[in-house]
Amino acid sequence: MDASQAPTAPPQSLERAQSPDRAQSRGRTQAKWSRFARRFVAVFLSGLVAIFAVIVAVDPLDSGRFPRFTAGGPLDSDGRVADVSRGQDPRFDAAIIGNSHLMLLDPKRLSAASGLSFVQLAVPAERKREDAVMVGWFRRNHAKVAALVINADSTICDRDPALPLAAPFPFWLYGSDIGYLSHLMSADMLRIGIKRVRVTMGLAHSSDPSGLVVEEQKLAFGKPPLPVQPPPTDLSPALLGDAAFPAMDHIAAALEGLSSHSLVVFVTPPAHISVLPLQGTEDWREMKTCKYELARRVAAHPNWRYLDYFLDTPETRNADNFVDNNHYRALFARKIEGDISEALRPVSSAALIGN
Repeated sequence: MDASQAPTAPPQSLERAQSPDRAQSRGRTQAKWSRFARRFVAVFLSGLVAIFAVIVAVDPLDSGRFPRFTAGGPLDSDGRVADVSRGQDPRFDAAIIGNSHLMLLDPKRLSAASGLSFVQLAVPAERKREDAVMVGWFRRNHAKVAALVINADSTICDRDPALPLAAPFPFWLYGSDIGYLSHLMSADMLRIGIKRVRVTMGLAHSSDPSGLVVEEQKLAFGKPPLPVQPPPTDLSPALLGDAAFPAMDHIAAALEGLSSHSLVVFVTPPAHISVLPLQGTEDWREMKTCKYELARRVAAHPNWRYLDYFLDTPETRNADNFVDNNHYRALFARKIEGDISEALRPVSSAALIGN
């Protein structure tokens, strides 16, 4: 056979000969990418940990849970968030807790009149479930609680054991440290943290730590009351039905174990005569029974007081005293502040103080 006709190795044989080199090359490439991916993930996670550590150290919301190097004070305009700062501030030993019905009470006036140091923790639409959380937060952060002023409007008469909310509430802010930490890694916290640093550097200011006194017109959620004069209605306490009120139980549990030196003042705020329950109705019996049960509990605690303004009086029949049917004006608030100051004076028994 001619040499020119000698058989040659097929092309695939050459590929098989070269395949070990290609495999090694691919292996080296994959190893490089694997190292890069591991380094990238490590750097990324390290960055997240560093950012998280900075946020914790800055303490954007001034929760006081951990050591920090920044200036304190509330920054958020939402009272539900700002109160985590106000409620842990050691400068205060007394607190106003409730909803918009107590937001006209001035903590500075109460402090001056009582000799205590009050902070305003009331926020709109708060009910007893949230009130109990506020009580717990204030107690948790104060070895000495001189006084608590607690809203006792119709929300304390709630019979639903689920204690439904009227508005969203950030329970995690006031709960466990782990729950709090789990919410810190967010764009909002980073934004507030930057503002906290600016406050520390003197480039911005925090809000009044004692709480803002709301202008009365901002509480006008409805129309001004009409000058109506319905028949008289007796809303003094009386047992006219079942006295089981889960909301009252809930706030009482939050007060359990409070020092015997701590004073608690329950305030049932006034409302215009047009929304007071008519005598003989089911709502009337319910309110009288609720008041009776609250008064009974107050009488059982030497350092509890009860101020009741949800009554048929010349003041509640005067439409000029209210911005809407359920919210009184500043002049009425000054009267309530004076009565609270009187109630905080040491006395030998917890009498029912009504007007």
